[in-house]
Amino acid sequence: PPLTVFTLQYYAVDFPFGALFPISVEDGAGPVWNNEAVVAFTPGEDPHRWTKGRSLVGRTTGAIVNALCDWVVSEFTPSHPGYQLFDVLDAPQAGGATRTWVSACVCDTFVHASLRQLPSLGAHFTSQQPLYRNYVPLISPSAPERVDLSSAAERA
Repeated sequence: PPLTVFTLQYYAVDFPFGALFPISVEDGAGPVWNNEAVVAFTPGEDPHRWTKGRSLVGRTTGAIVNALCDWVVSEFTPSHPGYQLFDVLDAPQAGGATRTWVSACVCDTFVHASLRQLPSLGAHFTSQQPLYRNYVPLISPSAPERVDLSSAAERA
């Protein structure tokens, strides 16, 4: 059968303004954000957008792709409703004894989660080539604390 090409993409609805930078800063109310994220299905691929090519990791069936799409709707999307660019770690290197205070949730997060899910759905990988993801860590020696931006004392 012919190869069917499509794109599943996790992205912030309002990127970069909303998810990465505030949409606006209201007087006295603080920044206004919208980090809502979705997974979108697009038939085919846009070669102008994906300029670094693609990596074949294996082949699968339509039934497995349908099961992956069910997992995206029932599990991934509800547990990853917002785009979060930054990991917040207690040390500059990930792994080992490093604590992750806040986990990023970006397109690479979706790709890696999908690749971890596919074997449990029956997919078989033929490539052992490592797939890397981007990290943009912020370093904090302690867990971040929520700040009430309407409180001058907490903002200080």
